[in-house]
Amino acid sequence: MKSKLETAVVLTMIGVFAAAIAAQHENGAVHPAKISKSDAAGRIFDREDMLETIHDDGHITLDVTTLSGSDGKFASGMYRSGKTRSEINEPYGVDEFMFFLEGGVTLTSSDGFVTEISPRNEMR
Repeated sequence: MKSKLETAVVLTMIGVFAAAIAAQHENGAVHPAKISKSDAAGRIFDREDMLETIHDDGHITLDVTTLSGSDGKFASGMYRSGKTRSEINEPYGVDEFMFFLEGGVTLTSSDGFVTEISPRNEMR
């Protein structure tokens, strides 16, 4: 994990499994996606299917999808990123649930309303 000085944002998108994902399993059975304690501590980013992105500003994001719906409208997994700033000027297009293990995020709406979220979903 990153040190507190390097503020890493780790989030999980948590969801429930559904019959639509059955096709992803060889035997046709539906299994829940599980992120173990060691995965949540960072081991998940050692997986072969981890996607690493180096952005124009030099920061790196790591992304692992643990489960995705066959229609592409649902996904769960973990994401890690160094400190960064992003501006979204168009509709986001998805609903998102974030649970922070470390670091946090400051969200500023177009009307100037600020929401700060930190570990354990505590809002300040």
